[in-house]
Amino acid sequence: MMKAHKRRLLEKIKIFYFFLAITVLPVSTYSQITFDRVYGGTNTETAYKVEICEDGGYITAGYTRSWGPGFANMYLVRTNKYGEQIWDFVEGGNMVDRAYSVAVTKSGAFVAVGVTDSFGAGLEDILVVKVDENGNKIWRKTFGGAQAESGWDIRETSDGGYIITGTTNSWGAQLFDAFLLKLDKDGNQQWRKLYGGSLYDGGYCVRQTPDGGYALLGQTLSHGQKGLFYFVRTDKDGEVLWEKNYGGPEEEEGRYFSLTNDGGFILIGKTQSKGAGDEDFYVIKTDENGVMEWDATYGGDKKDSGKSIEPTNDGGYIMTGSSRSFNWLVPRVWVLKVNSTGVKIWEKDFGNWNHDHGHHIMPTDDGGYIATGHYNRDEAKAEDLYLLKLDSQGNWNPTATDFAVTNIVRPLESDCSSPNAKVTVKVKNYGNVALNSIPITAKITGMANKTLSQTFNHNLMPFQEYNFTFDETINTTGGGNLEIEATVNVLQDVYLDNNNLGKNISISSNLAPTVSLGADIQKDGGSPAVELDAGLGFSSYKWSTGETSRKIMADNSQNYWVEVKDNNGCTASDTINIIFTSISEISKLSTTLKLYPNPSGGIIDLSFSMDADRPINLKIFNHGGQLIHQEQVITSGGRHQQKINFQGYPRGIYLLNISDGVNAATTKFILK
Repeated sequence: MMKAHKRRLLEKIKIFYFFLAITVLPVSTYSQITFDRVYGGTNTETAYKVEICEDGGYITAGYTRSWGPGFANMYLVRTNKYGEQIWDFVEGGNMVDRAYSVAVTKSGAFVAVGVTDSFGAGLEDILVVKVDENGNKIWRKTFGGAQAESGWDIRETSDGGYIITGTTNSWGAQLFDAFLLKLDKDGNQQWRKLYGGSLYDGGYCVRQTPDGGYALLGQTLSHGQKGLFYFVRTDKDGEVLWEKNYGGPEEEEGRYFSLTNDGGFILIGKTQSKGAGDEDFYVIKTDENGVMEWDATYGGDKKDSGKSIEPTNDGGYIMTGSSRSFNWLVPRVWVLKVNSTGVKIWEKDFGNWNHDHGHHIMPTDDGGYIATGHYNRDEAKAEDLYLLKLDSQGNWNPTATDFAVTNIVRPLESDCSSPNAKVTVKVKNYGNVALNSIPITAKITGMANKTLSQTFNHNLMPFQEYNFTFDETINTTGGGNLEIEATVNVLQDVYLDNNNLGKNISISSNLAPTVSLGADIQKDGGSPAVELDAGLGFSSYKWSTGETSRKIMADNSQNYWVEVKDNNGCTASDTINIIFTSISEISKLSTTLKLYPNPSGGIIDLSFSMDADRPINLKIFNHGGQLIHQEQVITSGGRHQQKINFQGYPRGIYLLNISDGVNAATTKFILK
């Protein structure tokens, strides 16, 4: 109900401003997820392609130098719609292997294409790998001759197979030719065609056309001394229907194209013949026969290279690439939005002022955009794979709040009945800042009719989740059906669709047992171990320590829990927190934690005090809530000091957390 009310209010606000400005407003950025994330290890990672998965998440394709056996390895990263990594996939041998493109198949699997020095018959071969929805390899194929081949783009075709374009120096080519390679669903070659002349010709992007044929875009030196856009249209068997060249006396290169709603094409690449600088984005709109309708350049006085363009719902286009112009000494990720005739609407730049490139961008279902490339943490260090989710105006919000209900944990289906059944919901912070003091409600209908309301008072960092149990219980005695709808209410939440979750549950008529470990216990560090007793009358016991006896001895500071089961198979559980420490110890950890200098250029002096010998867990999180460093520090009583080296990490705000398993302290520091 609250969600519907917010949406109606938002629509009224939109209508008001529509008439106030007498202009058509862009898509609302409300309910648009945005993020700015990097992925990878200590060496170089980059992505050349991003595709949108059926669940709204993303898959990127590129290479890694941090993992795998070779100098570089094919690297796929799968994330959810919030940019949280689900899995990654590394493929390669002892040499260089890269992915340049990936396609999402109708079955939910992924197929990637690139180049390999490690496998195959020649100097370089086309590498094609298919993985399932969980990142497990299904098959790997290589194609090529004695010389060098590269696969630059792959698409699934209407028959369930695949079409690939790239460059070849083996298959009858005079120097290098562009090619189309048609595979069946199992990766077996069905046919191969070459395109070009006596000099260099290459294919970088391919699409299947509505009539079942194909179109490819690349560069030709055979038809232009320094290089031209090379656009080829074929039938379903790869036979040429027409080919077009675009450009001037200097170098041009076509990199990417997409089909437009009017049956034509939109192309992007770079030009040195036109524009304002050394090299500019070059965009060409053609009709269905490749006849140019308009062209446009974008850039400044230095090198600006266009890599990707896609139509948008408003009839315009979104594009990305890299730019060195506009007082930028090094490349920046550059994103531009233009209207249907190429007139610029807005432009944005992103990166870390070192060496950052945008390689691909796609419109998303929420009216925003997803872009990928690489991001350089520091000019002396390596690049990271970069994934950038933008709203409809090309912005990402570093302070966005997005709090979600992800699961109803308790009661479970077929739980035994109880006069005091607990209701537990799992919540997660998908936003870019820490959250607390969030109202949570659970509306229960069916055999029990009750609404539980409570405030979530835990400090939840970005991408952390928590099982929240309401203090108030519900009566499920006698069993029956329940419907539970859990809702969180966050002011200025950017994504309302995950604010509530419903679940239907059937409760058994068998009465659940009860178990109690008593109240939480705090004792001095020198105290003896505490005996915990789950009680008589149960058929089995399972403790958090792994023990299965009725009683255990608790000698460490931690939360202990036990789950018991009766002869009907009904279960019950309880938790107790045991603390072996003094009050002075609790206060000393948080009051003595210091960092210097802050802000820092990368070398940080950490100090804190302890009253007793104890191992300390040290964790550092970036501004996106990602854990980027952790270690265990062995301390002795008194003052502890050490240096932490964060040279090479991006400038920004970080959180340092130290904990001895019972007590914790957190502080903020800035890398400048």
